Amino acid sequence: MKRVIVSGLFLLLSGIACMTWGRTMRDVFVQMPDSLIPLLSKDARLDCVDYIDSGMKAMVKNQFGENCSLQVLTEQYARISFSSVATWELKLLTNGQDSMVCLVKTYGTPVPESTLTFYDLEWKKIPLRRYIVMPHARDFEKPASGTTTAADLERVRLHTKNAMISATFQEPGNELLFRCRADEADPEVRKELQPLLKDSIRYVWKGGKFVRN
Repeated sequence: MKRVIVSGLFLLLSGIACMTWGRTMRDVFVQMPDSLIPLLSKDARLDCVDYIDSGMKAMVKNQFGENCSLQVLTEQYARISFSSVATWELKLLTNGQDSMVCLVKTYGTPVPESTLTFYDLEWKKIPLRRYIVMPHARDFEKPASGTTTAADLERVRLHTKNAMISATFQEPGNELLFRCRADEADPEVRKELQPLLKDSIRYVWKGGKFVRN
C-alpha cells in the first residue's frame, strides 16, 4: 500500500513539474495576472494568440480603446507594443530545473528608458540582483585613447550623468543589449559623444544569470 501511495505521489509531482517546465511563452503571456498587465485583459491576450496562429496581425484594443499589438511570439519570447512609446518584452529563461520570466518595459521617445523585473512562474517577483548587475552610464565610456583628454571625459560624464539606459533582447538567443541614450534628441551632441561612448553593452544568459559579454 505504501508503495502505491509513494508511486502515486511521484507521478503527481512529476506531472506538476512537467506542466511547469513545459510552459511556453504562449502560456506565460496568456496567464499573466491582470494586475501586471492591466491594459490587456486575458480575453484580449487570447485573441492576440489566435491572430498569431492564424497568420494575422495580432492587434487588439486595450482597456482605453487604443491599439495594442503582439508583434512577436515564439516558444520563449514575446514583444508587445502598447503605443509608439511603450514596448514590453518577455523572455522565458531556465536555470537547471528552475524557470523564470524576465520582463523588460521600455518607455519614451526619442530617448527610451527600460526597467527589468524577474518573476517566477507563479508571478512572484524575484530580486533583480540575483540575475543581473545592471550597467551604469560610466560603463559605456570607451577606454581612454592617446587622444582622449580630461576635457573629453568631463564632457561625456556631464551628458551621461542622467542618461537613459534602454535594453532589448536579441532574438533568437538569450542575450540582452543595453544602450546608453545620451542627449539622443540633439544630433550635434550625439555626434560629438559617439567616438567616446560604446554603442552598446551585451549581456548573455550564462550559469543562471546575465553576465556581461
